[in-house]
Amino acid sequence: MLADLERHANQGPAGRAIEETVVTVSASIAKRYIDGGYPVGFFAYGNERFALAPQRGPGHLLRIFDALAELRALGTTNLLDVIAALQSRTGRYTSIAIVTPARDSEWLDGVRHLMMRRSRVAVVCVDGETASRDTLPATVRQVAAMGVPAYTVRAGTEQTTGLTAISAPTAYESPVAQAARIPMG
Repeated sequence: MLADLERHANQGPAGRAIEETVVTVSASIAKRYIDGGYPVGFFAYGNERFALAPQRGPGHLLRIFDALAELRALGTTNLLDVIAALQSRTGRYTSIAIVTPARDSEWLDGVRHLMMRRSRVAVVCVDGETASRDTLPATVRQVAAMGVPAYTVRAGTEQTTGLTAISAPTAYESPVAQAARIPMG
């Protein structure tokens, strides 16, 4: 799992709620998979850099929660560069959930490269811009157009309702995509 905590990506009208939503979604996905017995890794560049190798068990979940509690959206590394750093840690058929509020599309090149390496990718876009509108961020539409399971959650809204799917998964639904459908909270 990759949590995007780059400073500029986490700025917007929703303010600190954007960062909090990235953390909440990341924690929910980690808990779902560790509770299911899957190994979960965690990768984030914020005020600190965290790279936790995939492991199972409640102790590892606590390490992920501790990392999420310490992180702040003060990172200076853009998402494309974070994905590039993550690529050396991924193998064929690795499932990767990217949780990001990034509104630019530059990082989608990194997603394409992960897909070429046969990684299964799902993206959760945290929307800090359109909380009061019924429109989707352009980035979410671009992710869905690539055939990547894409989900959106609006920053600062009640998180118990879960994520909104933007694209239907293909015949194979990755575990990451399944986790993204879980209610949060």
